[in-house]
Formats: sequence, structure tokens, C-alpha cells
Amino acid sequence: MLKVLALIVFTVAVVSCVPARPSNDPLVVATTGGLVRGERASCGLFCNYSSFKGIPYGKAPVGDLRFRAPQPHEGWEGVRDATEHTVVCPQTGFLFGSNEDDEDCLSINVYSPNLTRRSPVMVWIYGGGFSSGSGNSFIYGPNFFVSEGVVLVTMNYRVGPLGFLSTNDENAPGNYGMKDVILSLKWVRDNIANFGGDPDNVTIFGESAGGAAVHYLLLSPQAEGLFHKAISQSGSALNTWAYEISPEALTHQLAKDLNITFTDNADLIAQLRQIKPSVINRAMPSMLDYEIPRGIAHALPFVPSRDPKNVSPEEAFLPGHPIDLMYAGKFHHVPYVTGFNDGESLFNILEDFLDPDVFNVYNANPHIMIPPSFNLSKGSQESESITEYISDFYFNREPLSREVRYQYTQYNTDLMFAVGIDQTANIHAQLQDEPVYYYKFSFVGSLNLVKQLLLLQNYPGAVHADEIPYMFQITSIPAPLLPNNPAVRTRQLMVRLWTNFARTGNPTPPNDPIANVPWHPVEGDQQYYEIGANVFSSSNPHGDRMAFWNNMQAIARR
Repeated sequence: MLKVLALIVFTVAVVSCVPARPSNDPLVVATTGGLVRGERASCGLFCNYSSFKGIPYGKAPVGDLRFRAPQPHEGWEGVRDATEHTVVCPQTGFLFGSNEDDEDCLSINVYSPNLTRRSPVMVWIYGGGFSSGSGNSFIYGPNFFVSEGVVLVTMNYRVGPLGFLSTNDENAPGNYGMKDVILSLKWVRDNIANFGGDPDNVTIFGESAGGAAVHYLLLSPQAEGLFHKAISQSGSALNTWAYEISPEALTHQLAKDLNITFTDNADLIAQLRQIKPSVINRAMPSMLDYEIPRGIAHALPFVPSRDPKNVSPEEAFLPGHPIDLMYAGKFHHVPYVTGFNDGESLFNILEDFLDPDVFNVYNANPHIMIPPSFNLSKGSQESESITEYISDFYFNREPLSREVRYQYTQYNTDLMFAVGIDQTANIHAQLQDEPVYYYKFSFVGSLNLVKQLLLLQNYPGAVHADEIPYMFQITSIPAPLLPNNPAVRTRQLMVRLWTNFARTGNPTPPNDPIANVPWHPVEGDQQYYEIGANVFSSSNPHGDRMAFWNNMQAIARR
């Protein structure tokens, strides 16, 4: 009897901690910040879901909260309308919406197929080079995921200097955008059950910078227990563009570009807190502002970096260099999917149109083709051996020109994406017991919108971000496709693979009529899954190209 009484008391205590949904309005849901009212939306014939947009999870990072870890939102009175997105975080560009100076952007969106179930949860982290992007449904419409019975969550996080500027000390320790994501995952843990989601079955996934962000979360002690599976698309912390080794120097250069004079880092950050976000963002360099070789020798401006050692008042998000953490096994050992598109860097076809001198610079300075991580001196015998090796393999010893610019994109695909992702898959698979699944997306069809927009249809392969329209409903683009269109079948497959993985940790469970080609986890022969005109499992996704890089690294170490 005492046990029964204790159970009743415990149940009442737990229920009293989380406000119940008001019985007179099924679309009003309780959160830790207060009540929110969503709306019903359609995801197709006989398909609908509950949509909640723009729920604040963090305070506006203004004043002293700029260049600091986010703080939980203080909450609100009454019922908050959750039918519209909030502003995107301050950024330049036009693709994700216009917002230059409103920093009250830390919000989350929840799309649930059923508010009374306990469904798997998938949390999407957008790309955009850590300098732009948002979780808005304009790009990342939830239709295909909710129709598969999962709760989809997207969020906004800080980008650009406001998200990643660092003085490498206690004044501005960096990684605020990633710490925003951490806070949003804590919000999911504490609230998602009221939206029909299972807080014990959360999968994080993202593309490009979002894919690298997922990998960073695997490496971060702050993310412990906040997710249970992970998917990185076209991004890894080992990619050259995704990790900044000299954040303080980059911050000081920004101060110079803004004509700021300062006595020390504390003075610099105090001044930066007084400047409008639009002014700071417009001072950021673009990729064309960098010296050649772009994407090889430089990270993108303002990306994640190692937290300063033992001086920050904040808990470290990234306590070491990614490769050191990986080899030490200091990452979250969860089921993991990672992979890339076979033509990631096809966009480099356009580089010589934007900068006609690019190939002349390479031809006059072949040493710059060598990754800086090789640490080879210009003019050394090792350097000359490596440059000849690259020229032989990719360009048949021809000078760089428009005649070999497709081969130039292959080199950049490998250097900027495939090599780091390949290494990531191998290290995680070797050091964890949980499965690691590796894929290559090579399908080209009606939904390869990036390739179409860049007018690259004459070149083979799927360019960077081409898989996104095979996962999300993009507003008004394109017109509805006929059911027998191969792009529709590929979209069904992509979404089913990802949602199967979220449900069970296995993207191809037995007897699935759509994902019916088994996908084997990485083992000794580097198994991978080809998502293309033909779908199959094989080994060594880039064949001799990855063998070339392994050999080149061995030559550089001699």
C-alpha cells in the first residue's frame, strides 16, 4: 500500500511540473517558457500535422550577452502565437530572408504528426557556411518527414562574427552559434514530449556547415546525453573550411577593417558590442576576397574554433583540436551516418568566370595546391614531388585551364569535402562499437535545384546541397512532379533511409519496400551506400581517388 501511495504522489509531482495542455484547445501546448498556440497544416492527401513556429528558446543575445553563451528565454505570460517564424539571425545575403540588426532570433520550430504519441525526433541544423541560414520552412519544409511519422525540429542559431568571433581568451571565447544549438537541444529534451516527441530518441542531422556542426556536437562534452543518433551530410570538423586555427588574428583583422583602435581584447569586445550587427557583418571578407587558393589554405570566415584553455568563464564547447579528440576516442559513441555528394565542388566551374586570373596563379605557384596541413616548404624536394603527383593524377600534367576545370572541381571536391569526411567515417568506425554508415549521393534528376540554378547540367555529378530538395519541401519550387518521376522515387528513398535510421538506428531494416537495398556499416573495406541512378552497397566510395590521398599523405610524411 505504501508503494502504491508513493507512486501516486510521485506521479502527481511529475505531472505538476509540466503544465497540461488546455483541454479546450488541442493546439495550445505547454513549454518551459509558457503556453504556445500552433496550427494544423497539410502534408498531402490524407496527411496533416501540427505546426509550431518561432518559439523562443534563448534570450536576445544583446548588450553583455553578445559574444557570450546563450541564456534560456525568460518566458512569457498568456498564450504565445506560434504560427509565424521569428526573424533570422543577423546576416548578409538574401536567400534566407532579410535581417540586419534584430538579434532577438533564438527560436525553435516544431512540426509534429501527432501531439499525443511518442514519436522519434529529428533535429535539423542548417548549413550556410556558418555565416548565413535559418531553420525557416521556406527552405526546410517538414512535409516529407512528418508524413513518415517523425517530429521534425528546426532552429535559428547565431552565424558570422556574432556566432563565432573569438579572442581566444575569456573576453570572447567563441562558438556561440554552436552553444545556441546546445541550448536548443536542451529545450528539446525538456519540452518535446508535450509535442508528441520522444526525448529518449533524438537524431541530429545537418548539411554542409550543419553537417560539420553535427560532427562538432559529437566531439563536444556539452552535448552529452542530448541526442542519440547523428547524420552529417557534406560536412565534417576535419574539412578545411570548417575549423579556424587562428581565431584571435581573424578578430583583430575584423577590428582593423572596422577602423577600431583598442588597448586589449577586453576593450575590443566592449567596442564591438556597441556596433550594429549589419556594420560588423558587412566588414566580413567574402571568399573572393581571400588570396588563392580559396578553400584550401583558409577556413571560411568565422567558424568553430577550439575554446581557450582554462581562462573562460564558460564551459568549453570544443576542448581540443577535432582530430586529437577523435583519435583519443573523446566523442559520443552513437550510431552515425556521414557522407558526401559526388560532385560537391562543381561550383568551382564558375570560379574562373568570377576571377579570370585563378588558373594563372595556380600555374605560377603550384606549391599552393598542397594542403597546408602537410607542412611542406615551398621549393623543397617533398613539395615538388607532391605537386607533380597531384598534376599527374588529376590533370594529366596539363597546366590548369578551362580545358581541365572539371578535373579542378574533382580535386576540390576531394580536398574540401571527401578526404575529411572519409577520414571521419574511418576513425569513428574504428573507435566505437555503434555502427557508422557511409554514403555517396550521386543522383541527378528533376530536384537537383542547385545544379540547375548554377547552370551546371553539362557536367556529371550532384553538386553541393543538391540532396536538400530530396528531403525537404521547398516553398513553390518546383512544380509538382509525376509519381513515376525518378526524382520522386529518390526523394522517397532519402527520407525513408533517414527516418528509418532515426527510428531504429538502421537505415535499411528488413522488409522495407522502399529502402530495400541493405546498407552495411563501415568495417574493414570501407563499406558505403550509393544513392544514385542505381542504389547499391559497395566499398571504397571514391576508389583510387582516396587511395591517391592516402599515398600522398604517406609521401609527405617521409
